[in-house]
Amino acid sequence: MRFNLTNIDKLPEWFDIENIKLLEQWGFEIIKPNYRAKKYTADFTKLIAENINSCQELFPEWIEFEYIRELFYCPNFTANNKLKKEFEKFKRNINYYPYQTYIYWTPKDYGNLLYSDGKFINILYALHVKPLQIKKNTKMLHEILNPIFMILLVKVTK
Repeated sequence: MRFNLTNIDKLPEWFDIENIKLLEQWGFEIIKPNYRAKKYTADFTKLIAENINSCQELFPEWIEFEYIRELFYCPNFTANNKLKKEFEKFKRNINYYPYQTYIYWTPKDYGNLLYSDGKFINILYALHVKPLQIKKNTKMLHEILNPIFMILLVKVTK
C-alpha cells in the first residue's frame, strides 16, 4: 500500500487555503509535515476544545452557551475510533448538517435548519428539552452563526 502524505495546504478542494494562512498568522500551527488525516483531526478537535469558550462573547447573553459549545466540541475525541465513527455518521447524513458542515449532534431532518434564527435556536433548545421564546430586539444570530464555522479554531481576543 502506498500513502500520499500531501499537506493540507495543497488540497484546496478539501481545505480553505486562505483560512489556513489566516489561522497560522494568528499563531496556530496548522501545516505539519508527514501528518495523517487522523492526527490532523485529533489536533483540530483539541484546538476547538481549547478555544471554544473564547467565542462565548459572540453570542447574546440570553442564549445558553453550553448548547452552542456542544455543537462544536466532540467529547471523548481521543477514545478509540470516536472521530472515525463521527466522520462516518456525518458522511451518511450529510444533508442533515447545516451547510453540509460537521457539528456534533444526532442528525435529523429538521428542514432548513438555518431558515431563520428563531428556528435554529428553538431546535437547539428543544434538543435540550427546554423551550425558548426568542426575545425581540436581540442581535441577529445569522450575523454570528455564518462566520462561526471558521472562527472555531481561533482564540478570540479583545
